[in-house]
Amino acid sequence: MSKETLDAVAAAVRAHMADENDGALVTAWLVISHGVDANDSQIDHYQYLSPDCAPHELIGLAGMAQRKWSFNGSFGEETDE
Repeated sequence: MSKETLDAVAAAVRAHMADENDGALVTAWLVISHGVDANDSQIDHYQYLSPDCAPHELIGLAGMAQRKWSFNGSFGEETDE
């Protein structure tokens, strides 16, 4: 992904989160995607997309998502903890 595209995605994520959360400052975000090969479903493709964040922030985000999904079965409406 080009730097320009990543910058545009980052700006969109930050703007969306600020809009949805009363102007909250977004300090980190992470997008993880999974795909399979069109010709062989046993071949996995993973894509990790994030801005320049500290690794512990990204690990924390992934861990929170895993915990919420494990307990709730879906992401649904998020609430503060």
